[in-house]
Order: sequence, then C-alpha cells, then structure tokens
Amino acid sequence: MRPRCESQFDVDGLVSIKNCGCMPAPLIKIDPLQLDGSGPPRDVGIVTVSAIPNLTGTSVNPLIRAASLVEAGWPTTLYLPWFALEEQEREYGRSFADPDAQVREIEAWLPDALRPHRPNIVFYPVRFNATWALPLPAMPIASVLRRHRTLILEELERHFFDGRWLDLSAFGFKHRFPLVISLLHTNFPAFVGLRTGRWIRPLSRAMTRVLSRRICDHSFSVVSAAPFLRELGEPMVSLNGVGANFFAAPESSGPTQGAYFIGKLIPEKGLHNAFRLLKTAGVSQIDLFGNGDLSYVRAQESAYRVAAVLRGGTATPWRCLAPYRVFINCSTSEVLCTTTAEALAMRKWVILPRHTSNRFFEQFDNCLVFETDTEFAACWHKAMAEEPRDDPQVAERLSWAAATRRLTGLLSAPPAMPYHDPPPYYAIPAREGRDIRFWLRQSARGMRGSFTGSHVGQ
Repeated sequence: MRPRCESQFDVDGLVSIKNCGCMPAPLIKIDPLQLDGSGPPRDVGIVTVSAIPNLTGTSVNPLIRAASLVEAGWPTTLYLPWFALEEQEREYGRSFADPDAQVREIEAWLPDALRPHRPNIVFYPVRFNATWALPLPAMPIASVLRRHRTLILEELERHFFDGRWLDLSAFGFKHRFPLVISLLHTNFPAFVGLRTGRWIRPLSRAMTRVLSRRICDHSFSVVSAAPFLRELGEPMVSLNGVGANFFAAPESSGPTQGAYFIGKLIPEKGLHNAFRLLKTAGVSQIDLFGNGDLSYVRAQESAYRVAAVLRGGTATPWRCLAPYRVFINCSTSEVLCTTTAEALAMRKWVILPRHTSNRFFEQFDNCLVFETDTEFAACWHKAMAEEPRDDPQVAERLSWAAATRRLTGLLSAPPAMPYHDPPPYYAIPAREGRDIRFWLRQSARGMRGSFTGSHVGQ
C-alpha cells in the first residue's frame, strides 16, 4: 500500500526547540565518486524548497533523488513546501484544494519506472517573500522534521533565512540526525546580491559557512555552485542525474535549428549576457523555453536586436528540444546544472562561461567554454560547423543510476576522521546578533512589504 501524504502543521502552535548544547559537527572528507553504495540502507529525509508542478531543478531533482533511493531500498521521506491558496496561483498558475491533490499531480508526473517507488511526502508551510523573491519557511523547519538516520537539506540557506540561523545552539540537529548533508543548487550570495546589492553578499556567505559547519557533516554543491565553497574543504561532485528520456531523445533528421535556452526568464539566469554575446557573434535569433519576466526579455531583445522566440514552458523537453543544436547558458549565479546536463545527454553542443559553477561540465567533449566575447563567437561557429560528438562519459557521469550510486555510497560510508575544526564564524556578538536577527526576520514577513523592502526599494 502506498504511503499517504502526511501534512500536519499548525503555524500558530509552533514547537519550540530548546537549547541542546550541541557542539559543531566536524567536517568529514569523503569522495563519493570512490564509493559504491553497498552499505546497509538507512532511513533518509530530504527537504527541498520547490515542488511539482514547478519544473525547476529544486523540484525535479529532489523528487527523482527520493524515488531513486526508494527504488534502491532506502526508506525515504520527501519534505515539500505548501503555499497558501492565494500564493499557489502565482507560484504554480493554479491551486490545489489540499495536499493530497498536489501529491496526485506529483505521482502522475513521475516517470513510469519510478511511480511505484514514490517516497512518503510531508508538506511544510511557506510564504513568498517579496524582498528576496523567494518562498521561505513560515515556521522553524526543525519542528516539521521527524527523526531520520540521514537528513539531506537542499538549498540549505533558505531553510534558515528568517534569522533563526543565528540561534545556532537551538537547532539540536546533531542529536536528531546522525548524518546531515546539504546540497547547494544556487550561488546564494550572488543571487541575493542581484536583488539587493553587493553589500548583502558577505553576510550571505557568512551564513552559508555557519550553517555548513555548524549543522552539516557534508556540504556539496550539485555541481560547484559557489567558489567560496572550496573554503569548506568538501569535494565537488554531481549528485544529480538526467532522466532516461533525455538519453533516448528522439532523433531528428539532423538538428536544423540553432540556439535555445531553457529556464526561468529572469535576470538571475544570465539572459542579459546571452543576448549581448549572441549579437557579438552575429546571431539573430534564440528560442526561449520557460516562463518569467517577459518585459525583461523584450527589453533585451530590443537593446541587442536579437529576436527572442518565446516557446513557453514544456513538460516534455526531450521532445521539444530535439531539433536544436546548441544550448547557451550564460548564468554564473544560478548555474542551470540540470538543463546543462540534459543538453549533454541529448548530444547537443553546450556553450558555457568559464566559471567555477561550470567546472564539472568541462570534462565533456560537447562542452565549449569561453572567457571573452571573441571566444564565445569561436565556440558558436565551431558548434554550427561541426557535429556533436558521441561522448562515452555522459551516461556514467550524468545518469540517475550513477548519481544514486554515488549518493548511497556517501550515505553508507563509515565515519572518517575529521580533517579540520570549524572556525568560529558563529561567534557573533550578542547585540549585533540581535540586530541582524531582527533585520532578517522583518525581511521574511511575506508579500505585503517589509522593513527590509522599504529600505531597498522593493
């Protein structure tokens, strides 16, 4: 019998988390590429910040990851955000009467092979924050979580961005979860810096360091989303995969269309640079798949005189993208790792800026990397003149089967010796801590404006 969705929460009756006096967990040096996942299965909880019907990396990848773990024999619970009905319309374009209705939608979206392995699903309440343009938890996330042998936090910073991250002694995570892993999908300091200015980036970087070192045993980016992650001493490895449909993408009579982009149509995705570089290379058109700020797209189209053909969102990208030859991704804050991996799996050329966030993809034959406008033009002409190559590394490096083996290898690895102690980034003076905590909490008051928003023009 399939697990029912279990969604019980009371925003007004929060469970208080008392000071447990736990010490920071040491970081452990493990390379999951060298692990085979042969250890005994353990109970796993995965917490993410987006859900189907949003077809984003933070909704699709955790769902497939959870279902793949269940298929491999690992009992898994997936924690998903639940929006108020009025916010669902903006987030999803429609609303769900209750969590069970959304679970049915999620189950229908799952590939046929994974549908019998749907994980147990628990929802937690979120509110959209207009200042940061992000959904943030409406209650302490720790009060929603059950006990698990292993906890995976996707987009770590968002779960504690309301100021509770300063109350580090109150988490008690290491008492409740023997192994805590964070997977970072976004260069979060760069993302929030685009919204509020560069002055917020040092605080955001400090927050990531504090959380990674205080409550996590391992912090991995799904590729390598932020250069400063190297300071944490963790190896960077892809723990995401690509669906089988992309490896078996229908063959067209030869790619006849040029460039495409797929993702949210917002400034954070690097569209400004994409339009500018296309103009420099003499390209007159790019097809855009996704939804977002259409006025922003039209402004770039007008400024650079590169025609943007809006194709809208798609639930079957392996079919819609089959005729295209080149995927262009100029983002350096949100790295679009899922769509880049999907393009490589479909045997397309991929053009990326040389950046830490794209280092994982440089190993593939069909990845073309540029640093200057001239190099971008050279990459473009090479992609249009030569056929993409058959790369034997793609299936092993990018399939979900390989990614699940790497993840279960990490989850079943025996404890290793700590290789350094966390520095005291968390030693924030009491008065300063109270001021920052108040400032951040005021910024998370919802969509009707905030203390922060009034000072940054939102």
